[in-house]
Amino acid sequence: MTIICDLFFQRLNLIKTDYPQNRWKRLVLHPCWDKRRCLQIIFELVAASVKLEDLIIHSGYSSGYVKTRLIWPEISTGVMPLLKTVTIHCKEDSFVGQLKLVELLLGNAIVLEKLVITFEKKQVTAVEKNNFVEQVSRFRKASTNANVVFA
Repeated sequence: MTIICDLFFQRLNLIKTDYPQNRWKRLVLHPCWDKRRCLQIIFELVAASVKLEDLIIHSGYSSGYVKTRLIWPEISTGVMPLLKTVTIHCKEDSFVGQLKLVELLLGNAIVLEKLVITFEKKQVTAVEKNNFVEQVSRFRKASTNANVVFA
């Protein structure tokens, strides 16, 4: 299992290059969402992980984050040929980043079997969760077998 955390994401944010291919099968990411390139970096790492089957993302703001309006760049994604299981742990007040992440994963993981989304914010209201579920249900799925589970 390969784990990439906040500090590494901050350094990757400064690099404007392609990442070398690797043979990681399971990848755990603790990204910092305070950089515009964060979502792009996630997809570049996933694209470079040609054997990746299991992806776990603990999505939340880094400790020094000052909330501002995030601007999502155009994300260049490739087909994710082996990605079967994705788990996203949502930890923040605004789910904009997670929604974009879910949309891109569902739309590009062609053999995805299971996408698990957990809400770790202590006081996620039923309305917030229902809005999130409703938006996710409208996303296009590249895999007809993809099952989205909310925990």
